[in-house]
Amino acid sequence: MTSTILAPQQELWSPKRTADYLGLSTGTLANWRYQGKYLRYVKVGAAIRYEPNVVMRFKREGIRHGTGEES
Repeated sequence: MTSTILAPQQELWSPKRTADYLGLSTGTLANWRYQGKYLRYVKVGAAIRYEPNVVMRFKREGIRHGTGEES
């Protein structure tokens, strides 16, 4: 996982908001964090947050038009 400096006023999304946007459960996001997969996240104290631009890019790049396409 690489570290990133965020824009000073960039809004961060909660796991609930992120899961709702992606159509997933918060449990799936928790599993991905544990496994170190897919989405970069930010810890603010004990809170987990996601960068909206990273989440939106993940969703956009995950769009496939057929089962034969590479991920």
